[in-house]
Amino acid sequence: MTTKWRKSLLALSLTVAIAVTAAGCSSGKQNGQDTGAQEGNGDGQPKEITLTIYGNGFGGSVTPGVQTDRVAQEIKKKLNINISTEAKVNDDKLNTMMASGDLPDIIYAERRHMKQLIDGNLVIPLDDLIAEHGKSILEESPQRIEFSKKYLSNDTNNLFFIPLLAGDAPKEYTYASPGYMVRWDYYKELGYPQYNNWEDLLQILKQMQDKHPTNEKGEKVYAMAPLFEWGYSIQTEFYDRYSGKLLLDKFMDVDPETLEARSAILEPNGSVWETARMYQKANALGLFDPDSFTMKYDNMLEKIKSNRLLFSWWNWAGTNEANDAFEKAGELKGWAPLPPAKGQTQYVGEYGSIGRLDSTFAISKNSKNPERAMELINFLVSHEGSRLIMNGIEGVDWEVKDNVPMDTAERIEQSKADPDFGAKSGITKYYNWSGFSAGAIDPKYNVPTNFGNIISEQRLNKMNPIEKDYSEHYKISYPGELIEKLVEKGEIKKNGTDYTKFAALPIVTPDNIKRIDGKIDEYIKRMVPKLILAKDDAEFNQIQSGMMKELEGMDLQKSVDYWTGAYKKNKEIVTGK
Repeated sequence: MTTKWRKSLLALSLTVAIAVTAAGCSSGKQNGQDTGAQEGNGDGQPKEITLTIYGNGFGGSVTPGVQTDRVAQEIKKKLNINISTEAKVNDDKLNTMMASGDLPDIIYAERRHMKQLIDGNLVIPLDDLIAEHGKSILEESPQRIEFSKKYLSNDTNNLFFIPLLAGDAPKEYTYASPGYMVRWDYYKELGYPQYNNWEDLLQILKQMQDKHPTNEKGEKVYAMAPLFEWGYSIQTEFYDRYSGKLLLDKFMDVDPETLEARSAILEPNGSVWETARMYQKANALGLFDPDSFTMKYDNMLEKIKSNRLLFSWWNWAGTNEANDAFEKAGELKGWAPLPPAKGQTQYVGEYGSIGRLDSTFAISKNSKNPERAMELINFLVSHEGSRLIMNGIEGVDWEVKDNVPMDTAERIEQSKADPDFGAKSGITKYYNWSGFSAGAIDPKYNVPTNFGNIISEQRLNKMNPIEKDYSEHYKISYPGELIEKLVEKGEIKKNGTDYTKFAALPIVTPDNIKRIDGKIDEYIKRMVPKLILAKDDAEFNQIQSGMMKELEGMDLQKSVDYWTGAYKKNKEIVTGK
């Protein structure tokens, strides 16, 4: 986000906060109805109630119904509110609920549903409620209000949705998702060879595969098996992220700094083609697992855990589990992320400096306790609530030593002993409900909101053998420090997706463009295997030329014109230029 726009929003937000607070002081009504005083127990405490939250905003495994973990119990202790959850299954369920009007108290809303929720009068304006029951939001992050009214109100300029997970990208302990995840022990075996580009990395992977052609069971080992189950755009995203670009929507390559967008298909070096070339080169070297086109996510996990792959983009998709197994067996084997080559970019994730567009809270018109619902949202969005969601309870899960928050010995032991610790304790289970992201700075302690991101002596003492070996080789204190040093030297840059910068992109795609895009998506998905399996550059180029002719007949230009215009308009609105 530009500094100019951030300051403008903040100034407007402060004005709104003052005006809304004044309105709240002079009005006891919400939506034209007298809300009345809160019912209590006669002891100054509000009456115990249960509020249901619907959506897919869970950071861990959640059983539907009233939550009883200690984080949920702490929230009940503070607010006398039991939290009941109703997890999102798919869009069909939400569509049915919206059609019938049968919605729970609080909705975890994504941007694509906001127009229907507002037009259908399914969610209530929060302008008056936040003045009386949202004091933490007003004091700690008033810019959320103006941002939401400007971009998330269906042009009504009312407050319906409270954006969550505000904060810039954090410094990471390990930049490994996405990352050039390789078998570190095999890389070490080769003498830590240098690489300057993707072709060099493929040669390194080939050397690994040649030395280790089969696993312990005699099964064939491949360097890579990219997952195409989730669509080809996932793969093009990786190419862009390490090339200083973003791929956000409908195969458009976007510059994260200028916000300018170009077609990833029409441009001869667009990410659609360059990604396929990347994998075509791998296949020509015998590194590409032919199962990639048909395998499922679970198949990929099994290949990694059974030592049949040498490269992965994600540390959370099997490589962490593989490392745990090696560590338990007492073997110095495992996975680690190689740094990007000089001139590339290290991706640092998706975030929203003011809040995420697809992670918001709204109060349904069916809520019998909108005031208490606003109180719950206010707590979850506050620094105090975010601190609880991310780290658990002070004195139980963490404590402050030398002005630095750190895990208690009891929590460390519990987390080691119980693989379901997160789900049972509630810590990070409600991550996506947090008002602030893991990397946002907690003003009370001047550290990241998720204390696990603090690079403390306690954290360094928990390094596994691979992390220690990795850090010793690169002469750093912890794995992520390597990226920080390379950025400081100017050898690489960081690249991330601040969705706040794209708040003015259209929520609903016109039907005619949607039909064109659907045909294009399916065609590319069907043809990509032919590109990857091309025997040489000449055959690849021939297939590409034929595809371009076919795509032109599918009104590709009409789609590109629409999305180019959408990104241009977005840039003008969010930057004022």
